[in-house]
Amino acid sequence: MDLIAEQKELQASSYGLLKERIEQLSSKKDTHVQSFAKASGLLSYVKRLIAQVDGFMEQFLQEVVSKTIREDNDRYARLLGVEYKNIHDAVAKSLTLMLLDKTKFAEGLEEVIKSKQAFSQMNVKTLEQNIQNMLDLLRKELSIGGDFYGFLSKKKKEFFTESSHRIALALWTLGSNEMVNMLTVHLLSLQEKDNADEENSANSKQTFGAEIGEALHQRVAWRFLRDELGLQNEELKKAFRAYEQSDFENIEALSNPLWSHELELQVGQKMLEFACTVEMLSEYTKPNDETNFNYFKLNRDFLKILKAKADKQIVLGASMTYKPMVVEPREWKGLYGGGFLEDEPEQRHFDLTCIKASSKKDKEALKGKEIPQTVLDALNHVQKTAFKINEKMLEVLQSYHGQISNLKKKNHVDFPYYRILRELLGSGLEDASKALVYEHFKKTKFIKLYDKALSKADKARIDKAIKAFEKSENKEQFKLDSEIYYEIAKYKDGFNSIVKIAQEMQKYKQFYFVWRMDFRGRIYPQQTLLHPQAGDLAKSLLLFAKEKPLNQEGKKWFLVHGANCYGEVDKEVFEKRVAWVEEHHEHIMASAKDYKKEMFWQTAGDPFKFLAWCFEYARYVENPDTFTTGIPVAIDGSNNGFQHITALLRDKEGAKMVNVLPSYDEEDKLKMSDFYAEVAMELQKLMKKEKELFLTQKGNYVEEKGLFYSTSTEEVFAPEYHLGEVVETLEEVNVEECKNNSHFTTLLMKKMQWKLDYTQKELESIKKILKKEEQKIRKEVTEEDLEEVKYSFSERIMALSNRANRDLKNSRIVLKKEKAMKEEEKNSLVASSLYEAFLEEGLINRSFVKGPVMTESYGSSTEGKAKALLEKIESKGVLSHLDEANRMLVSREITKLLEKALSSVSLSPEKYKKWIKRYATEIVKKEKAIFWKTPLGLEVKQVEFLSDKIKVSTEQGTRDVTFKVYNNKMDKAGHSKGIAPNYIHSLDASHLMMTVNALNEKGICDMVTVHDSFATHANEVGILSTSLKEAFIELHKKALLSELTLFFEDVFKIKLKKIPYVDKEGFDLEEILKSDYFFA
Repeated sequence: MDLIAEQKELQASSYGLLKERIEQLSSKKDTHVQSFAKASGLLSYVKRLIAQVDGFMEQFLQEVVSKTIREDNDRYARLLGVEYKNIHDAVAKSLTLMLLDKTKFAEGLEEVIKSKQAFSQMNVKTLEQNIQNMLDLLRKELSIGGDFYGFLSKKKKEFFTESSHRIALALWTLGSNEMVNMLTVHLLSLQEKDNADEENSANSKQTFGAEIGEALHQRVAWRFLRDELGLQNEELKKAFRAYEQSDFENIEALSNPLWSHELELQVGQKMLEFACTVEMLSEYTKPNDETNFNYFKLNRDFLKILKAKADKQIVLGASMTYKPMVVEPREWKGLYGGGFLEDEPEQRHFDLTCIKASSKKDKEALKGKEIPQTVLDALNHVQKTAFKINEKMLEVLQSYHGQISNLKKKNHVDFPYYRILRELLGSGLEDASKALVYEHFKKTKFIKLYDKALSKADKARIDKAIKAFEKSENKEQFKLDSEIYYEIAKYKDGFNSIVKIAQEMQKYKQFYFVWRMDFRGRIYPQQTLLHPQAGDLAKSLLLFAKEKPLNQEGKKWFLVHGANCYGEVDKEVFEKRVAWVEEHHEHIMASAKDYKKEMFWQTAGDPFKFLAWCFEYARYVENPDTFTTGIPVAIDGSNNGFQHITALLRDKEGAKMVNVLPSYDEEDKLKMSDFYAEVAMELQKLMKKEKELFLTQKGNYVEEKGLFYSTSTEEVFAPEYHLGEVVETLEEVNVEECKNNSHFTTLLMKKMQWKLDYTQKELESIKKILKKEEQKIRKEVTEEDLEEVKYSFSERIMALSNRANRDLKNSRIVLKKEKAMKEEEKNSLVASSLYEAFLEEGLINRSFVKGPVMTESYGSSTEGKAKALLEKIESKGVLSHLDEANRMLVSREITKLLEKALSSVSLSPEKYKKWIKRYATEIVKKEKAIFWKTPLGLEVKQVEFLSDKIKVSTEQGTRDVTFKVYNNKMDKAGHSKGIAPNYIHSLDASHLMMTVNALNEKGICDMVTVHDSFATHANEVGILSTSLKEAFIELHKKALLSELTLFFEDVFKIKLKKIPYVDKEGFDLEEILKSDYFFA
């Protein structure tokens, strides 16, 4: 098989194979299918799914048909040749059968004849023709051309208001076989979606349901364009792309999307319900998930069948994972047509745009988009880089894969276990009693509590963690191993997928990645899990396919790369990094010789990349003369966002801090500046000052269990006052609705038509009171006596409401804009009382501040930076005795000091943000979307819209799922907030592309880019470094902010604003060429 054929096989999803199996099922060719079903087990679930869909469609389409005939009884009676008032009773079921399956006409006709005596007396041919006429009219009434595409008349839309009817009509379009095929393929992809990482929401009820609804809608649109408009081949492909971008002017007969967004979401949720009913899916929640989403994973029994018996070709193909290509990707020649080989016409999984667009609004923004050739050249050149698998690292990861698999089987450990183990070791409680550890996890709310208690499963995980530590012989080794296992476990089964993809690619001499970009021009590989921009673990598996020997320059960069991966001296001058390698030669060699015994590599900042380098280093030491290597050697920018800002504002001193301009030590030697270290030192000073201030005022605070609190009063919402209107709705509730464990509170919150516009937080406070009171009542009265529960609940709510009214008269409650407010005494933790622990432990260093400082240049909020800092704080265990809210409070206060420290070190980021936001504010006042052009000519348009909430009823109305759907109103705040980071990102993207094109001209073919990090062969790093400097000079010599102001003035008619230059005359861009640590 040639490589093109192999690539096509790699791209082939399970769609076609599963379609073939389902067709065999439905045509009852049992000989092959039964043996297949026995072998795989998958089709037994597929059969049940088809039955679910068919049953649903039959039930609700029968209601639709019945309702349609009943509305125009006389007309249908004339068509049928009879005079009956309720003709729908006789024919609805049979007609529905015929509509769903044309082959069932004879069977349906027989049922009609049996239903009424008058039919049995009619001529069969006449009756047959009359029924056919009825079917034709029904199709015309309900749809276009025999299929429902969403085009119901206004009257019919008002007529079929029930979502079940609308969903049934929509499902009719595709038929159960095709729908179940698509649904199954998406369900199997959950193996990847649930595995990516803890923060991933791709498997949430909202996101996953919307994805399935959109996929089915797209299939309907494809069929409409093909069957109704008669489009074929390239014409069909172009029309569908236009449909995706809402370019309806070019598609005759389309003035609106075929399905409304709401119908699309309803269909997606209904399909998920079917999958849960047949036990292919299970719902779960994530601990400490602020979204309160429900998530899906494959049902345990279903997963066992997939792993043990399933047709591997179907299961692997259905992962929806984009795998590396074994042939060079197609060149991008415009918005479409590059990357993967062309897809099968109806599949479209690989028909991608070179600009990523996920939401409908993003896709609409691509309409008429032109891509400059220089941009396409850069994308195409990066795609030409060939890789191979690092076989030594694959062996390592396969070994860990086996160990983790054994641990899972033997001890039933999972990712939540490793997360708990990490917290246990980080908080220093590994030697504490079980009771104390349980109390810690309850108090900190580190894991989800159920009725203020730990779940049995989490208690078991805690017990296992304590026991594992107690049994370990080498405690330090155990801690290091646990950290490595945690990093692997974070991927969940995604780690399995990384290993499987690597094993699959191992047999090829070389493979490639498809690259695309976002709306700002930043480039990303399309492949998931294993790719050059992945984390430490996945990156360690990748080598350049072409190996090269080391020259003298290459040797220096090879050694620097090793020191950089370890991380201890990666901000020192190059000579010190090379010396570090020489000093740690023995440890490095020991790591390469026996990584299982040697602990040294596990202490690295990027342990897996460092281990990969150790193996290469050992090979070099053994045979330096014949040594060749394909390891990517990387150099990173020094806070790249700030680098661009200093150049924009011509900030000479700031530029030195981030190595844009060279800095020298006392001996006039080049030195590497460390902006993060400068900020960390300033933060230390501010925290010391705050700590000393606290000590002088200590007596003013309330002390409780060693913690200090300040007391204040604040005005808060008084929910009790607003309970009166709840009583009115409660009176209307039928107790039958509360059977099957539904609570009155749940029903009330769904049924309420609130008189005021309450915030979500206010509604939650009302719900909290209702829930608390209902729980009390259910303990006091017989729970089965729902009338008594309802009566007592009503009495309790009214009593609370009356008391609140008395408080209003006594001025304990006041009304503000019709909402009740009351004063509450509040004890707030004094954050500065805890600063001593941070300072004593030496936690305030460059590593601590790096994340939030780096994002400051991109306009991150105080809250966003505080959340990033909190992760650092929790990993060190310094606040482990505090609950979640107080941890966040301390993190927030430190973040505010950090922002002060940053301003003390340099004002340029703040000046830049204020200046550009002023433009954004004025532009959005004109109700216009903000856009600009990059120096390479790529138009960057911010897509920021407000959203509406759409509630989709599921499980026949007992539970709603809320979706945010973008409307056409501009999000002014989003535009203003986004411009500062987006403009800088568009510049770093331009710098990257200019560098890539320059390297291409210099004959350098192999490279890896991660926005502000570049890698190539060790011998070529010097050329890369020079090219980066030259491209940066070329980019910034244009006085970009002046060009931007002129653009805004011309396009938006905005008055020019003075640019806050710092040292315009004294800033010499050419000096950048002397800065060896610009990227290092």
